[in-house]
Amino acid sequence: MRREMLAAGAALWLGMAGPLGAQEPDWYEVTARRQTDGVRSVVADIRYAVGELRIFPAREGLLYDAHLRYDARRFEPKRKWSVAGSVGTLHLGVEGTGEDIDWQDLEIDDDDLGFLAVGLSQNVDTELVVEVGAALTELDLGGIPLTRVEYRTGASQTDISFQRPNPARIGELDLAAGAADFSAYGLGNARFDHLIFQGAVGDITLDFTGAWTADGEATIKMGLGELTLRVPHDLGVRIRKSGFLAAFDKDGFQKVDGAFQTLNWESARYKLDIELKAVLGAIDVEFVG
Repeated sequence: MRREMLAAGAALWLGMAGPLGAQEPDWYEVTARRQTDGVRSVVADIRYAVGELRIFPAREGLLYDAHLRYDARRFEPKRKWSVAGSVGTLHLGVEGTGEDIDWQDLEIDDDDLGFLAVGLSQNVDTELVVEVGAALTELDLGGIPLTRVEYRTGASQTDISFQRPNPARIGELDLAAGAADFSAYGLGNARFDHLIFQGAVGDITLDFTGAWTADGEATIKMGLGELTLRVPHDLGVRIRKSGFLAAFDKDGFQKVDGAFQTLNWESARYKLDIELKAVLGAIDVEFVG
């Protein structure tokens, strides 16, 4: 029988009393929570092999709130929490046991692969590092005070959104995807200084709508695939492009000193300067708003 124990400032591990049902797979559920309790900033390092991963704003007063469902035959949970001064570090995730797993046969939308759902504080500055193998990944990061984000994935379907403005400011927003479909929306709300995106193969959408409060820079490196850039009409955009056989629709841009910039580049209140390196594929720019 699963037990819940709640104590101020204490991490919670709930359940893990046994498999969920007698049939295979051997399902277990684990929940972990911690209150903020004087921690002023946190480094959240989340590693997830395969299944479904969600990250979202936690309820008020919680530093983190994690719920994991996993097949004990294939995977094992990992969690480590430490505090130095007022800075907390959380290592959280699930890894394969190495026992009789045919990784090539796993499908990322298979309901039998389990999930990890992690809520992060809306009040504590957070450095977020996420590494994903093959998963359905949904990161709802709006409202979390992020100062740094690093996201790496192999063959995942990834959706990242900033539906609300970042209460802090991200120095570097570093995103990388292998053979994956990748979408990031509301990047104007992310409040980044420098965005880095590296994509190998797949359909990529980077949406820069949101409440811009300062200029930003982006470095985008694409391999084989289609890249869609969605930018607000009132944002000044300059694209410096290099690469081989990358089609680029230049409507809405004028060429100035070897770069392509929107007609409002000089007059725009906020500007996005993009360095784009592409090898094969198509580049499409959509003006929205």
